[in-house]
Amino acid sequence: ASESGYSFDGWFTAATGGSLVGAAGATYTPTSSTTLFAQWTPNTVNVSYDANGGTATSSAASFTTGSAPLTLPSASESGYSFDGWFTAATGGSLVGAAGATYTPTSSTTLFAQWTPLPVLSVTFANNGGRGTIASVSAVQGSSAVVATGSTLSRPGFDFSGWNSSPDGSGQSYAAGSTVVLSAPLMLYAQWTALPTFAVTFVVKGATVALPAISTYRGGSVTLPSLPAGTHPGFLFAGWSTRLGGGGQRWPAGAAVTTAGPLTLFAQWRGNATAVMLAPVGPFARSSAAAPTRLAAQVQVLARFVVARAHRTVVLYGLARRRTTSSAALALSRSRAQLVSRLLRHDLEAAHDGAVRILVIPQVIGTGRSDVVEVVAR
Repeated sequence: ASESGYSFDGWFTAATGGSLVGAAGATYTPTSSTTLFAQWTPNTVNVSYDANGGTATSSAASFTTGSAPLTLPSASESGYSFDGWFTAATGGSLVGAAGATYTPTSSTTLFAQWTPLPVLSVTFANNGGRGTIASVSAVQGSSAVVATGSTLSRPGFDFSGWNSSPDGSGQSYAAGSTVVLSAPLMLYAQWTALPTFAVTFVVKGATVALPAISTYRGGSVTLPSLPAGTHPGFLFAGWSTRLGGGGQRWPAGAAVTTAGPLTLFAQWRGNATAVMLAPVGPFARSSAAAPTRLAAQVQVLARFVVARAHRTVVLYGLARRRTTSSAALALSRSRAQLVSRLLRHDLEAAHDGAVRILVIPQVIGTGRSDVVEVVAR
C-alpha cells in the first residue's frame, strides 16, 4: 500500500491501534472473515535555502506531511531585485516568491535568483550660475548624496539649495542631503538675490556730476574717470574715501570689490597758481581776540577751499609795528594761529582734513593791518 507523504507501517486489525498482522509481502492465514487496516506514519522532509550570493532570513526548514505549509523566506542583495525561490541556481522552475506557501514532497534545496537593478543618475544644472557639478549615480532604491553647490557662483546672488524645477516650484533638496532614487533625477540650483547698495561719487569743484553705481556685497565696480577741463586748473588724480585724500585711494579704471555702501571723492592735482582770497578780520588794535564775525568768515573760507579743492592755505598774520618787532610778530602769529584752528575745524567737519595750513606772521609799517590775509593753492 502507498500514500503520498506517508510511510506504510503494515496491516493492522484496526484503523488505529489494533494488532499488527504483517507488513507488505508477509504471509497471513485468516481463521474467519475479517478486515485488515493499513496504518501510516507522516514523512518529514528538509528544505535548504541557498541565497545564491545574497542574504536570506532563513537557511533551512523542516516539513512533516499533514502539518501547515512552509512560508518561503525573504532575501536581499545590494544592487539586485529578488525574483523568488527556484529549483536551480539558474533556470529551473519558480517555487514561489518571498512569503508564499510551499508544501514539499521530498527533501530539496531552493535557490534565490536575482535581477540587477538599473543604475540611476542625479544631474545638477547651474540654472544661470557659473561652474559645473558632476552627476552622481546609485542603483535604484538606494541613496545618493545631493551636491553642496560650493563650486557654483552667480554674481549678485547667493546659492540657496536645489529644486526639481528651475523656477523652484518643484521638490526642494538641501545641499548635502540624501535622496532615495526611484528614477533619474534632474536638480536645478536655486539662487537668492543679494541686497543692493550704491557707490556714490562726489566731484566737488567739477562742472559735471556722476551718477551712483548700484552694486551688491562682493560685487566689482570699475571706477570712472573725469576728463581734463572738468575742474578748471586741475587734473583728475583718482578717487579716495576722504575728500582730502587721506583715506584709501584708487586710480580711475580700478576694479573695487564692495562690501557695503561706499562714497568716493574725486582727487585733483596740478593747481600751481596761488589765489589771493579775501582777508579775515579786522582784529581790534593790539588784540588777538576773535572779532565778532570771524567764525562766519572762516566758515565761508572753508567752503571755498573745499569747493575749489585747494590743498594748501597760507595765512599771513599782519600787525603794525608799534613798539618792538618781536611783540608785533607775536601778535600777528597769534591771530593767524586762531584763524588756522577755526579753519582746520571747519575743514574736518567737511571731511577735508588733509589741507595743509601754513602760518606766516608779518610786521608792516603802513597799509592794511590787523587782518589775516589768505593765499590758497
